[in-house]
Amino acid sequence: MDISFWKNLSPSIKVLSSNKQFYNEYFYRLDIYAPGCKSIRSNNIALDISKRCEWVRDYKRQGSWYNRQLYKYLKEADAGFLHSLSNLYYEYPDVKIRTEEPKISVYATDEQMIQSVAQSIDPDNRVKIQSITGPASEEVKAILDKHTVLVKKPPKYKYRIFFKEKQFSYETRMQILAYLQSLGDLVRITDHTAESLSRPHDWIWGSYFYSNDKQVATFITLINPDIIREVSELVCLNNK
Repeated sequence: MDISFWKNLSPSIKVLSSNKQFYNEYFYRLDIYAPGCKSIRSNNIALDISKRCEWVRDYKRQGSWYNRQLYKYLKEADAGFLHSLSNLYYEYPDVKIRTEEPKISVYATDEQMIQSVAQSIDPDNRVKIQSITGPASEEVKAILDKHTVLVKKPPKYKYRIFFKEKQFSYETRMQILAYLQSLGDLVRITDHTAESLSRPHDWIWGSYFYSNDKQVATFITLINPDIIREVSELVCLNNK
């Protein structure tokens, strides 16, 4: 990456090296601090933030940490800045935008595009750009283009297999968990994944497992053809 460009744009920005593609497509991610960002698709951002503040305040007495934190973010929200960020959807149709309070993440396939996005932010607000993440070199970029994940040490398992973040029935999740557990040392299931698959609710998020046989993912799609998000090969760059 062009480190000098980013530091000249905003001296406080963190320049980070990526170890994988984002969403199997994008090489670069720009993170922007933007409290209230979940409201940017609203026709009236200021009104939507006000309504969300009222909703959070109604539940605040329950003592939920998230509600207290969300209320703090909403009180910090700058509707004018959020309105300018909402224009990114129309000005840059080829990027992906993800909002997760209090941050907006913009994903792009090339550095010139993500630089253009960053430059479109008003200079007074560029201090809110927290970080830029991308391949450290063209060599690394070429490796990541093969749907690999770079690791620092030679991996015990060759593949990391991600589930999609969406709803699946309890029966489907338990069937998949039973199958994975039957494979023994052929796979390693994270504690979070085991918990997500066995909970009574329908949602899965942030869940994956490791395996030396990517055909395990193929078998899981026979249980549910829509549950696997991606299969990534783990590569130690020193061994390439």
